[in-house]
Amino acid sequence: MDVDVNYAQRLQRHVAQLAANGSSLRNQGAPGVVTAARRWLAGMNLLRLPREGCEEFTRRLDAETERLVGSFPARAQNWGAARKVLNLFLRDCLYNFYLRDWYGLAVLESFFEVPLDSYVAEALHRTPRGEDLPEWRGVKYVSREENALYQEIASEEAEELGIERVHLDLKYWRPAQ
Repeated sequence: MDVDVNYAQRLQRHVAQLAANGSSLRNQGAPGVVTAARRWLAGMNLLRLPREGCEEFTRRLDAETERLVGSFPARAQNWGAARKVLNLFLRDCLYNFYLRDWYGLAVLESFFEVPLDSYVAEALHRTPRGEDLPEWRGVKYVSREENALYQEIASEEAEELGIERVHLDLKYWRPAQ
């Protein structure tokens, strides 16, 4: 099926609704953060994501994270929460067949980050490489620098597993008992 621009935008809005929800943005400091995140993610121009390399992609991701933070209500302007929901959204766009094709996201898969939450942080702390990671205090306290440290360990773990780090969320989030 050929996806036209209007359909791709509707799909993107749908994925934004699923990624930014009461669970993914729980306890972030102010009402309205979910609505703000959904609106911002639905309007993000995914065609502008750089394809030149991981460093350029990360710089853009940092800039987009700052823009998303600015869209949040004043008491909820947490960098970590914005990055988490942005990473959830990008991952879900990658997993959506039509959006992946329409926006050419397959070539970016190796650049995508694992969305950080307590499950992922705890799992990374349990790895031999993760012993020196900063103590997990919660999503809203994650800084750009802490995120980079977690993503580095995630990259090493993913490489060992033969997957991209974005997929570690499937392994670590609410693991089967």
